[in-house]
Amino acid sequence: FFKGDLFKSTLTKGESIVFILILGLLTISIINLLLVHYVNIIVDTKKQEIVFVHMFLSVKKTYSFSDFDYYFETIEHSIGDNSKAIYLVKNERRERAIRGYYYSNIDEIKEALKGISDHGLKKLSRFKVLLLYFSNKL
Repeated sequence: FFKGDLFKSTLTKGESIVFILILGLLTISIINLLLVHYVNIIVDTKKQEIVFVHMFLSVKKTYSFSDFDYYFETIEHSIGDNSKAIYLVKNERRERAIRGYYYSNIDEIKEALKGISDHGLKKLSRFKVLLLYFSNKL
């Protein structure tokens, strides 16, 4: 039914390795996106709480406003677009990030966070924003 030539690869060994690495990085990026960034955010101003609920895993993490020392806002740059981001900070470490790239109501979220000290807009380099994307060190 199938000819033997159908399953033969035209890639060299080096090209195959590069292809597998690129495919692996793409897979890791998609898994990271699905596991980290698909979160519903509920801000309860009466209880002074912010709740992060993962959309796929239904994992729920609740923080009190007092769990954070302050928050600051910054602008994150992506290909062809800029968006606001809010970083919630405890002990000079980023605890949570709320990125306008994923949430169109970032201004409403900022308004609801009035119970947390606001340190205003900070200008961060693209490199620092990239580091904050993957780590929590300020």
